[in-house]
Amino acid sequence: KMLRDFTYIDDVTIVISKVLDKIPESNSKFNFSDPVASQSWSPFKIFNVGNSNPTKLLKFIEIIEKTLGIKAKEEFLTMQLGDVEATFSDSRLINKWVGFKPKTTIEEGLEKFIKWYLNYH
Repeated sequence: KMLRDFTYIDDVTIVISKVLDKIPESNSKFNFSDPVASQSWSPFKIFNVGNSNPTKLLKFIEIIEKTLGIKAKEEFLTMQLGDVEATFSDSRLINKWVGFKPKTTIEEGLEKFIKWYLNYH
């Protein structure tokens, strides 16, 4: 039942290259009593870079199996200490800031990564 929001590395590097050219300004109206995580009194910004498309971990495994042409040996365990059922990203702020939203699908990203990994190793 677990969900994860995966982001392909090429999408991350595109975002990083775009933010390098856009320097944030400090927010002189920043409210220290009621802060907003994406704003600051200093000239910095924090972004959540993600695909905003959570995938079931079993689907993730299924894509890897299909790409490699082998069946995984699955062992289902109880929730591990510190783990969460779902992670979600929200790329609206980064899209608004630099006009880019990560868009590589989980299928495309895993296929590219596996091909790279097999070639590299």
